[in-house]
Amino acid sequence: MTDPFPQSALSRTRARARTAPEAARTASPCAARPLPPVAALLALVFFLSPAASAGPPASASQAGQRLAVPETGRDTAFLKGCWRSDAAVEDVRTGWPLRFTFCFGARGQGALNVDETGPGGKVFASCEARAAATLSKGRLEIRAGAARCPGTTRSYAETTLVCVAGKDASECFLRGDGGAPVPARLTRVEGKG
Repeated sequence: MTDPFPQSALSRTRARARTAPEAARTASPCAARPLPPVAALLALVFFLSPAASAGPPASASQAGQRLAVPETGRDTAFLKGCWRSDAAVEDVRTGWPLRFTFCFGARGQGALNVDETGPGGKVFASCEARAAATLSKGRLEIRAGAARCPGTTRSYAETTLVCVAGKDASECFLRGDGGAPVPARLTRVEGKG
């Protein structure tokens, strides 16, 4: 399969957590500015609303189902629900795994949850971003904005997941913060859990 991210040869291989000061140093002049407390609360309510519209959790018969991207069409309704990635991505600060879960409504709009996990899979922080999916000619592309971690100054840069239709299941690659693509499989899960 050809590389879904053509410039990956120059990229890093690990996802990189960025603190607010780092993000401010590397941000463009159009970067977001801190919001006053009331505006931040309203933005948070708006920010979290796509996940709420993702629909009912997967039924027991759907949980564990591998993602299969259709070879034709543009309809992303098949994504409705939540999907967890098995990509082997680590937080560069701690070396602990990051867990990526995408939740979508019927029209390809949703949210990305990045869980910072530690020993035994314990979740220390759950960071969220808006996500949008597009499908064309058997190629699914999911783009998520910077995932913010409530209660901390940490955030994760934009994330892109590309999946290509395959014979039995889709072949996917996850890339965050300009890093090299990491192979991933998406499996349906119940809710965000």
